[in-house]
Amino acid sequence: MKLNPSSICLLLSLLFFIGCSDHRRSKNYNTLTIGDNSCPLEGLADDKDEKRSNELKNRWTLPKESDIDTSFNWENIYQDGRDPKRFDQKKSGRLRGYIALMTEQNAEECNCKIKNKDFYDIHIHLSPSEDVMSEKWQHVIVEITPRLRELMKAKNEDWSYKNLKKLKGKEVEVEGWLFYDWEHGDKAYLYNRDEQKSWRVSVWEIHPITSLKEIE
Repeated sequence: MKLNPSSICLLLSLLFFIGCSDHRRSKNYNTLTIGDNSCPLEGLADDKDEKRSNELKNRWTLPKESDIDTSFNWENIYQDGRDPKRFDQKKSGRLRGYIALMTEQNAEECNCKIKNKDFYDIHIHLSPSEDVMSEKWQHVIVEITPRLRELMKAKNEDWSYKNLKKLKGKEVEVEGWLFYDWEHGDKAYLYNRDEQKSWRVSVWEIHPITSLKEIE
């Protein structure tokens, strides 16, 4: 079938309209707005380093397979020493373990200290095995953020605390952006070598989680 110039123009206009419509439908979460509350990526930070830290915590784009650092595994996480360059915060990680503990956080600076549970992070302790689920000093911290919760809601996935807490004790596979949470160095076992004072093994964590699957 041969198209005349008028038909070609009409077809191109239609394709342009569809492309623009798809673009409008894709939501941007750089500023998270829920109800009457809004919060930018940097939260309430006014210090350059804290702003950068909050922006990393609040990433909401989904990593590609090529972003995954396969060296992020239990063996390498447990290596001795303080090593901020052991992994790369520009990469994502995938880790399988057991959910030993899950808590809903409070109002935090990274989420503009908004006193609304829709703006609270979900803090998860991931254990390498069922045998050490009570040993917090052996756990890796992984977190669900409000932006990812909203993004998943748009995909008809319920990442609310009420729904996810049923996974406690279950084996899961999590994926997400790597984050070096230097603020908690004194609570990481690899830094202080104190099992009683530590509630995590390393400063490295997955924050935010972008994929969470129960292992059947």
